[in-house]
Amino acid sequence: MAGQTIKKRVRFFVAVEGESEQSFLVWLQVLAQKELHIHLDDVLLGGDVINWAQSILAGCGTDEEFFAQTARSERGARGLVFKLARDGGAGTWHNVRRQHTVADFVRSMLEGLAGQ
Repeated sequence: MAGQTIKKRVRFFVAVEGESEQSFLVWLQVLAQKELHIHLDDVLLGGDVINWAQSILAGCGTDEEFFAQTARSERGARGLVFKLARDGGAGTWHNVRRQHTVADFVRSMLEGLAGQ
């Protein structure tokens, strides 16, 4: 197999929901006509879990309030870890300590969802 070149691949990760899903499908159809290899996959992003957290965590009633909490916690949420369940409808916090704040819970959730 000496001298054989492997063709370089380029990957794009795109998240869409709602009306933008239709536009995304049109865009994929245009790409498919250019004979590009397209692989589709879905990832549960935990939107329902975020909505649930907003309803129970103090000071997180709106999206703005919820996402602003991340600035009040350091990277790594002081050891607090959130793991989303495989079905995307539930999750668990690990390493919970009394010193953890609402901001730590929010940041760990967002870091956990982003790390999937």
